[in-house]
Amino acid sequence: MVELCGTWLSMEPAPLDVKLSDGRQLEMTRHPVPDGSAVIIIEDVTARRQAELKILYLARHDSLTGLPNRRELRDRLERMLAKRAKGHGSALAVMYLDLDGFKPVNDKFGHYAGDEVLVSAANRLAKMLQRGELAARLGGDEFAVVVEDASPAACSELARQIIHQISEPYLLSTGGTGRIGISIGIALAADGDSFERLIKRSDTALYSAKAAGKGAFRFFGGMAESGPVMPDATSSSSGTCQ
Repeated sequence: MVELCGTWLSMEPAPLDVKLSDGRQLEMTRHPVPDGSAVIIIEDVTARRQAELKILYLARHDSLTGLPNRRELRDRLERMLAKRAKGHGSALAVMYLDLDGFKPVNDKFGHYAGDEVLVSAANRLAKMLQRGELAARLGGDEFAVVVEDASPAACSELARQIIHQISEPYLLSTGGTGRIGISIGIALAADGDSFERLIKRSDTALYSAKAAGKGAFRFFGGMAESGPVMPDATSSSSGTCQ
């Protein structure tokens, strides 16, 4: 600490941040005066720094679920795609997820219960992911998952797990039980892919999964398979993405 302050005093005037052992953060500023000395002001900026960190966090994370938001998803996926374009990255896939039957739950139990279901679904989703996999909330009841070292078999297995876990009942704090399902569209990254193209292809695959029935997942480009369906849904038929 003494050495740090000594170095700071020998440099041009600029604020110095100091973190104390108890977690507090101080900001020291030096203001030269005409007689050659200086006035040093020490300010406790702990609350300000915490507020700044919270603002930065909320700019990149969903305020309800805590998952990364679309902006954070874009930045991280673009870095992965750039790395892959240079020959240093692994195979990538994007899953576009949309909850089935969420609106009836929201309408029946109210918005607070709907938020509860969204938070619980996000937590279930996050717990299933392995290293190299990223979950994000795109908005409403739509989510995305990015998978590294992706293969059709690995994506299929993950999609089945997601459909099974998300379709489990949700015990609400009001005492009711919410039941939803999920449909998934999957797109494997191709050479030269951008964030928007990959998201668009996975969204197209999602439309095919929705058309097949609840609780289905589809790959963009022709691969098709169904997962478990919600209790009130009919079995989904096999379909492909064009």
